[in-house]
Amino acid sequence: LLSICKDYFRSYKHEFDQAFTFNDPFTKLRRLIWHHFNIFAADSELVTVFVKDIKFNKHFYTTDTIVDFLDYHKIFSEVIEEGKNRGTFRHDIDTRIFRNLVIGSLSNLYTRWYFREPLTPLAYMDEMNHFVDLLCRAVYPPTARAVLKQT
Repeated sequence: LLSICKDYFRSYKHEFDQAFTFNDPFTKLRRLIWHHFNIFAADSELVTVFVKDIKFNKHFYTTDTIVDFLDYHKIFSEVIEEGKNRGTFRHDIDTRIFRNLVIGSLSNLYTRWYFREPLTPLAYMDEMNHFVDLLCRAVYPPTARAVLKQT
């Protein structure tokens, strides 16, 4: 099971590297969250295996699969750091905490959707739109948030 996830993480990391050639960190962040959602929304079997058999398996954290898992999620940190360095995102965002917030929240959403409350595709999209908007608003500097309230 670990090797299956390892292959998935490597494949998806390659897709991320190819897909995110945008210049604007905010656009990258939005696309990254959506891309992550789309990958796992399309493969409920992978999510089921990962959540039930791997994520809480202590051996997962001692194998080289964890390296691929972390490498796969490293792009979230890279985008946040780029946004902070450019002044697009708040400077006081803790990159590790924000990355874990995104990953953990998505994991929680998948778990709820697949195991407790199956939703219609339209309901998934509506919830994800709200989710992505909330996460993206969290990284805006205070001056940008004032502009958002006016629009």
